[in-house]
Amino acid sequence: MILEKHLTIREVKKILRDLNDDLQTELENKEANYQRTQPQSPVLKDIVVDKSHSSFDKFSHYVIKDEDLDPRIISLLQSINAYEALIIKRIRSVALANKKDAEVIILREDEKWASEHGGNPRSWELIGEMTGFSSRQAHRIYDKFLIS
Repeated sequence: MILEKHLTIREVKKILRDLNDDLQTELENKEANYQRTQPQSPVLKDIVVDKSHSSFDKFSHYVIKDEDLDPRIISLLQSINAYEALIIKRIRSVALANKKDAEVIILREDEKWASEHGGNPRSWELIGEMTGFSSRQAHRIYDKFLIS
């Protein structure tokens, strides 16, 4: 039997941050390529006539570079949209659950708690104490949430 790993909201948010960082880098590269195509004031050394000097078309180079960057940018945007849709689905399923179940899920997915405690989520025992469930029951509620 193959077990599927379902991503938690916290894991999806981390993936989204990484994707947004990659997207920002690609957009900055694209902007840098665009700026290279814009007219600039001439520099004296560029005015000197030299027969060995070959002509370099900045705009053509920019178009070529764009063809390299655009598919990557589109791919990143599609991934970001897919992960954001997943977060919306997960949050919607939490909202549809009863209040106590939602509390278990929210306590387990708390990013602030995890970052303050070395990336570890709250323990099942602690969640059980806070919600009035046993640790096994809290774990079962969370697993049920991940499957849905």
